[in-house]
Amino acid sequence: MKNKGFTLIELLITMLILMIIGMGVFAWATTVIRISVNNQRNNFAFTMALDIANKLQRMSDNILIQPSTKKCIGYNNSGELRKCQDCTTGTLTNNLVNVNPAGLSEYTNPWNNTSKKLYLYDNNQCENKTWLDSTCSSNLIIQNNSNAMIDHPRINQDYSSINPVRSYNNTTYYAVWSIAYISCKGEDNKRKIFVTVYWLDPEPKDTDVNSIETKINNGMYSIKSVSVTVEKSVGTES
Repeated sequence: MKNKGFTLIELLITMLILMIIGMGVFAWATTVIRISVNNQRNNFAFTMALDIANKLQRMSDNILIQPSTKKCIGYNNSGELRKCQDCTTGTLTNNLVNVNPAGLSEYTNPWNNTSKKLYLYDNNQCENKTWLDSTCSSNLIIQNNSNAMIDHPRINQDYSSINPVRSYNNTTYYAVWSIAYISCKGEDNKRKIFVTVYWLDPEPKDTDVNSIETKINNGMYSIKSVSVTVEKSVGTES
């Protein structure tokens, strides 16, 4: 009677096959987890942006939503959103309002590619806190020179009604927005509200914004964002 069993070669081949299968399962599981986390972050950012946009729509036409730098835009005959020559002559230009495929408007872009400046950063002080927490708000860095078109947040404004910094599942989200008049004469009762919520991937642990900016520039951190746009008719606030 012959002994039956695995030879050393057969055993090595079996182990190799199992290893290949295991690596494939691990790679698949890692991909699924990454996609799930990305979807979760996108969903939270979209909900936050929509919440802020809805609150801005309901506000009266006060200083909180007045554009800090007056921007006038209008629709051409094809329904395209274009910039006005200025806010007095009523002349519509051929320049489109730049919005990338992800919906990020030039009016709310938080990263200045020229000066390498990030508009809003919390110095890693806002995790599990809200804007109204003094530890968070007192350590927030706002660099207005990164994008002069951003209207909010702005230094020395009341932020109690809208929280522009929120944390969820160990990720910090930042909201910025901009307001434009839908009239080349800047007198129309309609406004276009651009809202962008962004976060850094991976979530940084740095407490120095200069370090963050260097790492963004070097590709160690990437800026992810979700944007929405809504219109507001002044005088119809609820």
